[in-house]
Amino acid sequence: MLRRAFDMKVQAYDPFRNGWVEGVKRFEKLETFLKSSEVLSLHVSLASETEGLVGHREISQLPKGALLINTSRGKIVNERAVLMALEENHLGGAALDVLSDELAKKREIFDKLRRYAVRNDNLILTPHLGGASIDSMRATEDFVAEKIRAFVSA
Repeated sequence: MLRRAFDMKVQAYDPFRNGWVEGVKRFEKLETFLKSSEVLSLHVSLASETEGLVGHREISQLPKGALLINTSRGKIVNERAVLMALEENHLGGAALDVLSDELAKKREIFDKLRRYAVRNDNLILTPHLGGASIDSMRATEDFVAEKIRAFVSA
């Protein structure tokens, strides 16, 4: 049971967005944003501008003990940098449900991260299953069925 309320200040960095969400502090510079982020949760598409967005330099700018969560795409984050920051106790923890080499036959970084996660409780690795809920699967099935119906009817 929680005995106190947590005061979470939500802040964000997005150089491509014009409008902004009320109540969310906007940062104009990534460096300033990172230096004040105790939890960095990534929610970006994979594009040339975002590939390698978070590497050694960016992780070193986070406060010591910060948490990193990547549910975007594996190539957004340099997982070697994450592993090093965990081993050096700069990051307090990380949760990754996507990895850059998850589809490769030789999964070197995945194997290193998996071995680390087995020995330590500050790294969580999960399969990228956000779209595998009952509701999302039903919506996907309905979508595909409608596409097949439209094709057959044409």
